[in-house]
Amino acid sequence: MEETAKENLQNFSTDSMIQLEKALIKKRIRSWLSKSNLDRAMGKSRDEIFTIFGNLLEPIAIIDHKYLPYLGNDIKDYHVYSGRGYFIDHAVNNHPNIPTSEYENIQDILDYPDDVKLDSEKEKPSLIFVKKYSKYGVEVVRAEAVKSGNTIFHKTFFMQNKKPYANLRSIRSLFLPLVDGNPKGIPTISPADNPTAAVSRFSALNDNRKGTK
Repeated sequence: MEETAKENLQNFSTDSMIQLEKALIKKRIRSWLSKSNLDRAMGKSRDEIFTIFGNLLEPIAIIDHKYLPYLGNDIKDYHVYSGRGYFIDHAVNNHPNIPTSEYENIQDILDYPDDVKLDSEKEKPSLIFVKKYSKYGVEVVRAEAVKSGNTIFHKTFFMQNKKPYANLRSIRSLFLPLVDGNPKGIPTISPADNPTAAVSRFSALNDNRKGTK
């Protein structure tokens, strides 16, 4: 009983730290997409935005450990990273019609998705998290190699009226409670090792790492 109490206390402490970090990350996003930053970036090219703001990688969300095997077998860091320049450029030049406040929902989409799609693209599988608000909010993450090892990158965030990527394989049901005794769980083989697990219909995205060196 004493060991159980210690374990519960440790879990509570860890959960509290994660919630605190999520709050700080949301504050970071709000700061990145401030009106003054967007005004400075307006009308600028991607390279110009990178020059103004830099592109040092920082966490912009946290992904549940249970999804990590789908992005690669050797991923231990559950943070989703982006550079400030990349993030601002994406908001200004790719999706200027999305209210900046919607970007603060990225963590909510990762925590409580209505659906999670797997897009296997050779050695770089992507996960597409979808949550219905007034429109569908979509957050796409992908693991890419950096000097410190494979890292999860924020690739894109957008909102649309129609449910996206209907033809891609959904893995959301794998993490739901048992239904009629059917076992659900994380597969032992990562889709990175099984590129035929899904048909890739995901268009190429800008390289998030550009300007980080």
